[in-house]
Amino acid sequence: MVGEERVSEPFTYTLDCISQQGDIELKTLMAQPANLSILQADGSYRRLHGLVSEAALLGEDGGVTYYQLTLVPWLAMLKLGRDSRIFQDRSVVEVLTQVFDGHALAKGRYRFDLRRDYPARSYCVQYRESDFNFISRLCEEEGLFYYSEFAGDDDEFDGHRIVFTDDVDTTQPVSPQAIRFHRQDATEAEDALTQWGGVRSQQPTRVSVGTFDYKQPSLTKRTGLDTLSDQGNLPDTEVYDYAGEYYYYGYERGERLTENRLEAHESLAKRFRGAGGTRQLQAGRWFELIQHPLHDFGGRSGSRESERQFLLLGVSIHA
Repeated sequence: MVGEERVSEPFTYTLDCISQQGDIELKTLMAQPANLSILQADGSYRRLHGLVSEAALLGEDGGVTYYQLTLVPWLAMLKLGRDSRIFQDRSVVEVLTQVFDGHALAKGRYRFDLRRDYPARSYCVQYRESDFNFISRLCEEEGLFYYSEFAGDDDEFDGHRIVFTDDVDTTQPVSPQAIRFHRQDATEAEDALTQWGGVRSQQPTRVSVGTFDYKQPSLTKRTGLDTLSDQGNLPDTEVYDYAGEYYYYGYERGERLTENRLEAHESLAKRFRGAGGTRQLQAGRWFELIQHPLHDFGGRSGSRESERQFLLLGVSIHA
């Protein structure tokens, strides 16, 4: 199995399967639900679920047939159509809900876990774009991100659902929460991270957004914010975007939308990459790194527990 999970992107799991049936019609597998379980170090199972988006016949050998299946979330199915429509006086939550309610696959398979209030948009347009691209654009503008969660025995939903949130503090830890760091040549490298390091990338130091209000044509509306994160000795660079007419109405709303764009750049300024034999990692959850000399309490004077906690933005799985 090869899997790719990313925050605010549909996951993909590619499975090589064996069957005693050699005459399965591939078209009968399309959009069918499939479950997968990964055995954890503590004996429990991590459950995955998706819908078949691609099926391939690989060949036969010794009386068995080999197939390859690609699983995706229901959200990925929203890429297949395209639409044009107008939403008036609706908040982003109301718009997303209306879009999802038009798809039977989405019923009971999404939820919102939001910490902020969202005003109604007087005029919101979906123009010649897929429902997936449309909702992705709205989420980016409003500062929402999403991840997948998978049903266990005691959950009230089946399979998987998509969680939309606006605050990393709403995310849950992996289980078990603590993950050890060991060098690659260590004897206890199983279910531990064997590689870990930070990555820096240069980002703009200021973001500005402009708009036009036909009710106040003589008033120039523009909001700008400077980065507060320490990116080193960088030249002053600004990203300016004229977002179109009536993008926001008041300064407070404009500042918040500008802040969303700035935070997107700031999140790219410093990240961490790791690799190892851990099996519980899942995009959209966080973990606590232990026994690493740079993050553990004994390795850096004054280190806080929060400096050992990391949100998983992307996970690649090879099993």
